[in-house]
Amino acid sequence: MMAERSLKNNQEVYMYLMCFVDYEKAFDRVDWKKLMNILRRMGVDWMDRRLIGNLCMGQRSQSK
Repeated sequence: MMAERSLKNNQEVYMYLMCFVDYEKAFDRVDWKKLMNILRRMGVDWMDRRLIGNLCMGQRSQSK
């Protein structure tokens, strides 16, 4: 671990709150139709919404 190595080498250690997100699971669970409606209500241009939809809808993440 990085903190242990720093302490072992007598270096200063700064602790930060870390959050780990499983992007694979998060991406696969997006309700894309609902997201598109939210973006529309927020005023996102239809061309930008179409770009996002074309890039993301129907895609699935894959583990290595």
